[in-house]
Amino acid sequence: PSQPSEAATLTQRLRLCGRLPAPSTDADSDDEAALRTYLGDYQGALRACSDSGLQAALAELVAALPAAERRSMAFVPRKGQRRPEPMLVAGGAAKVEHGVIRARDGVELGYMYMAPSEDSAKPSSPPGILVRWGGNAELAAAEPSSPFSGFVASGSFHAIFVDYRGYGWSTGQPSLTCLHDDAAAFFEALPRLLREHGALAWPPSGPLVLLGRSIGSLCALGTAVQH
Repeated sequence: PSQPSEAATLTQRLRLCGRLPAPSTDADSDDEAALRTYLGDYQGALRACSDSGLQAALAELVAALPAAERRSMAFVPRKGQRRPEPMLVAGGAAKVEHGVIRARDGVELGYMYMAPSEDSAKPSSPPGILVRWGGNAELAAAEPSSPFSGFVASGSFHAIFVDYRGYGWSTGQPSLTCLHDDAAAFFEALPRLLREHGALAWPPSGPLVLLGRSIGSLCALGTAVQH
């Protein structure tokens, strides 16, 4: 049998997570464009679209987004310093490291990696990986003081907190037009990132959790559906 189209695969996954209650039939490239627009992947929708009229409308949307984002304060970027050395948190039971990955256009995206230290609890099951994209005014570097540090100190998870463009030590300017592509680039870099931090193997033996708050839910949902 022929392989399902990308649009059909996306539709099926969205139905499985309850986002599309009604089944879709005969999905084609324009259905894929509609699905990617729904997921907030505007650049991906533009690439997938075959109808010239819809393509022009999408291009107009993408061009108008930066001004709309500024008026609505869709992003409230804050800067933060990248720590050159690891530090211990949660009473020494969790270790924090800062890093960067490069987006597809070369922009640097900062992240904070939090892992159980040698003094953490030792659960019987393999630890999982939590990747989190925050809200529009959150900063990855602020997470060591959050409840997540205790969660990591329990030994149950390694946690990675991802910043948007213009936040923390990331370069560039934040925008909805590149949100999905940046999340995809981060997910693609995850196996290498884990190796560099001497952490878990890929694919992980434990669960992989993608978590997004507010605007970050676009990153989490889009990445989950794609992968």
